[in-house]
Amino acid sequence: MQKFIFIICFCFTSIILSAQYFSVSDSAVVSVLTCSPMEEVYAQYGHTAIRVNDPKSGLDIVFNYGIFDFGTPNFVGKFVAGATDYQLGITEMENFLHEYDAHNQMVTEQILNFTCAERKQFIKALLDNYQQENRFYRYNFIYDNCSIRPRDKILYATEGFVLFNDVCEQKTFRSWIGIYVGADTWTKFGIDLIFGEEADRMATQKESMFLPELLMLELQTAKIIDKIGVKRNLISQKRVLLSKKENKKQIDNPFISPLTLSIIILVIGIMIIFLEKYIRYLRRSFDSVLLMITGLAGLLVAYLMFFSVHPLVQSNYNLLWLNPFNTIVGATIWINRLRKYFFFYYIINVILIIAALVISALSIQVFNDAAIPLMLLIVVRLSRRIFRAKKRKHKHRITKV
Repeated sequence: MQKFIFIICFCFTSIILSAQYFSVSDSAVVSVLTCSPMEEVYAQYGHTAIRVNDPKSGLDIVFNYGIFDFGTPNFVGKFVAGATDYQLGITEMENFLHEYDAHNQMVTEQILNFTCAERKQFIKALLDNYQQENRFYRYNFIYDNCSIRPRDKILYATEGFVLFNDVCEQKTFRSWIGIYVGADTWTKFGIDLIFGEEADRMATQKESMFLPELLMLELQTAKIIDKIGVKRNLISQKRVLLSKKENKKQIDNPFISPLTLSIIILVIGIMIIFLEKYIRYLRRSFDSVLLMITGLAGLLVAYLMFFSVHPLVQSNYNLLWLNPFNTIVGATIWINRLRKYFFFYYIINVILIIAALVISALSIQVFNDAAIPLMLLIVVRLSRRIFRAKKRKHKHRITKV
């Protein structure tokens, strides 16, 4: 509920301020605000905004590129397909800080060391972007988000060019994201399933600035080199506006982590081999559920891979073990007359999963740790079904003789 109120407050304030006459004096100060990550998924990586503070006129507002509307028709479908539109909004600085203070988040301000001409150019670019026909943009998690937009406006307003010192360690996109969502969490598990080979490419210095905190680090050491070659710091001052209060972090229950759960399921799948003779339908029920769940996950991965414009979801080798056709096989596994067709399907599936394990071993694509036990489980269960099919076929031949 808080996130809805958070967005409504921003939008309501934006409507009020857009009706006012916007004017700033030469003493106005422009700065970049970096907000620490929240627990909510939509703000788990932090946030970047731009402050325009004019003590002379009393104007103190924030330009925020992170406004979106949950009430948009088919919002979930558009978000999954990568067709979500964000917009630039304006809110008063007091309200902005109040919201982040209520969420116990740190807000850091970096004052831009702009000349008067650069400052005017910067504010003009923001105001032009805030026009009704310009304020909406197609959000892209990596290449066009609330962190990239402010950076690009800074580069546009600078007379000369900005030299970044590449202070951030080089990592893959998957590694950077993993820092924020945790190593063995369900969020990380889901991200690793839908991210493909591209996520394991090293992010360039420019690309890594999609994360607000990395942008803040790069801005802090950057230099402006003007048209005659004179250098100056891009940031003249850095200060913390809101500090995060210490709170005890709840320790996740290890028994419900993805890796732990997948290992437990693997053990259960192996134990069923020894129990199947005593419980008639146990093995088929287990395999049916296993195939249907992996098949449904494969359908989602396939949809994102072929139809979504989200970055990093193409060329996803998770499809080798999350076979979408598992859904059909899992639902029809009870039909005995289809056994001979399933036999060849099982063999192909085992080969595909072995290929996935080889790809993982060669680091062509990084798979989530919890996926490995599940891959082994499918290999074990399908190999068992192949063995039983061959055994039945052998008995049938002996009977004929």
